[in-house]
Amino acid sequence: MFKVLIPAAGFLGFVVLAAQPASSGYEVQQDVQPMGWHLHQEGSMAKLAYGVANSDQLALMMTCDPGDRSAVIYGDVQPDSPA
Repeated sequence: MFKVLIPAAGFLGFVVLAAQPASSGYEVQQDVQPMGWHLHQEGSMAKLAYGVANSDQLALMMTCDPGDRSAVIYGDVQPDSPA
């Protein structure tokens, strides 16, 4: 009788364990804001950023001044050449 009862109890324990929702250090966030393009003006300088609005989460930001023929690029994505 114990030959059948102990493996059956172990199997039921694994079933109950597998039915539990997985939890980890990374919980699902419900209030995640989407990333998008945002244009800001600081005096005469223009900033075009791709990231989450009103946060420091930026993938790319470009700045330029009027009359300047170049842009400064910040972030993980940068061009291979200055052209």
